[in-house]
Amino acid sequence: MNKIAIATALVCVLGCVLAHGVSAGSCKILVEEVNQQQYVYDVSELGEVTVKTRTNSYTIDLCKPLSGECGTESAVCRGPPIVGNARNATDSDYTSLGKFSTRSVVPYGYEPAQPGIGFVALFGQGDACEDSDVFTSGVIVICDPNEKALVSVTQEESCYYEFSISTKYGCGVVATSSALNSSEGGSDAGEVAALVILLILLVSVVLYFAVGAIYQKKTQDPATLRDYVIHNQFWCSLPSLVVDGVKFIFHGCRKGDYVSV
Repeated sequence: MNKIAIATALVCVLGCVLAHGVSAGSCKILVEEVNQQQYVYDVSELGEVTVKTRTNSYTIDLCKPLSGECGTESAVCRGPPIVGNARNATDSDYTSLGKFSTRSVVPYGYEPAQPGIGFVALFGQGDACEDSDVFTSGVIVICDPNEKALVSVTQEESCYYEFSISTKYGCGVVATSSALNSSEGGSDAGEVAALVILLILLVSVVLYFAVGAIYQKKTQDPATLRDYVIHNQFWCSLPSLVVDGVKFIFHGCRKGDYVSV
């Protein structure tokens, strides 16, 4: 078999193993409504949302801190307006409107109380604002079965900003053990499957070299430790084969003089 093909296959297999070994995290928000009944909002699939106005763009993540210009702790980030798909700005043009670690959640819709129709996430301790104050923000998540994420800015007032997200993920269900564990169970199942695959691969590698060493001893009369490794010439050349395989992929799977073999 062509060595480049082998190296390319190894690169692809490794990529697939790493990709399937990572599973999406679960993000469920538990809210106690005014009737003291708890509701669960599964916003795992909502992810990071963005909305822009004429003067600013805003990025929000209800489940984890944002990574980017507003720092590693921000949950709500204000930036300059987006021109096309790019922002021409420096770090000083970005402002944190609240840290994820300060998130508190309250029910939405007090008058009259309508349990399960949404919640409000509040974030504090943002960047410095005027008069020794700091920026804070509120994100109203409203149940809309027909929308994935319709985001709008509802208030831009001094040091407080408010946003509205109409989404199907804002429709809560009564908190039960099955409601709390349904998505988490799927995530756990994916992690268990990845661990099983990894274990099978490790056992296969150990058996391959163990049986190979026995075979080498019986047929080749090995004189050095390297001689006990079956197909040792291939394994010694594997690093260069992997490099060639990567080059082969990046050159559109076309042959050329960019490889060493």
